[in-house]
Amino acid sequence: MTPRGLEPPTLSLGNSCSIHLSYGVLGDTASYHSGVDFAIWEGVKTALLVAILALTPQLFAQTKPCRWYQLNCHDQSEITIEGLPPEAPRSGTVITVDVKKNQVYLFKDGQLVRKSKAATGSEKTLILGDDMWLFHTPRGHWKVLRKIDDPIWRKPDWAFIEAGERVPPKDSPKRFVKGKLGKYALDLGEGILIHGTDDLKSIGRSVSHGCIRLPEEMLEQVYNAARVGTDVFIFEGAGTAGSVDRSAFGHEQ
Repeated sequence: MTPRGLEPPTLSLGNSCSIHLSYGVLGDTASYHSGVDFAIWEGVKTALLVAILALTPQLFAQTKPCRWYQLNCHDQSEITIEGLPPEAPRSGTVITVDVKKNQVYLFKDGQLVRKSKAATGSEKTLILGDDMWLFHTPRGHWKVLRKIDDPIWRKPDWAFIEAGERVPPKDSPKRFVKGKLGKYALDLGEGILIHGTDDLKSIGRSVSHGCIRLPEEMLEQVYNAARVGTDVFIFEGAGTAGSVDRSAFGHEQ
């Protein structure tokens, strides 16, 4: 039986996640104990203090922001994760594109699933008369609007101009090319796609006309993980994605 006055303290966590210690009547009677009781009490206090300090990180693991009394605590917003901009959610499936590194990342609940080299916009321009195309991968927060199996590339005017060919009518069969975009494509809108490529040498380089090209294995995994509405963040290096730049002229492929 525990002697009166030496009952173990109770520990409670309120809505504020603060620690509340209750020592019963011990605090009122400690001065009246014998020297032996006092030594036991001092030992109990020391053991409790050590236990509290050891358990504090676990007790407050879900608390944000960190408090002064939390050991080894870091606010989630302060944690830098390669390939995951600060504004990107830490839950669900997220696809990110670092145009500076030409790298695509696939995350699930804030954890990296896979990363791969990619091809992004060349930033070159093409001018013909009054027409200008800028081959730019726009930065920003996007969402998957459509998932496309066996996409068919509809060649825009600039593709014929680059090749030195005559631009055919809009409904010409010459405009429709199978296999150019790989097996799958994710449509982000504004003519921007995440798709495959028949030019594997372009992977890892800034050579596309605005779209994001992926090697086959990475494309398949990203495509299977994505759903309509999946978040996609396109950013540059360590910076944030910022607002979507919708001024790009050259898209697709």
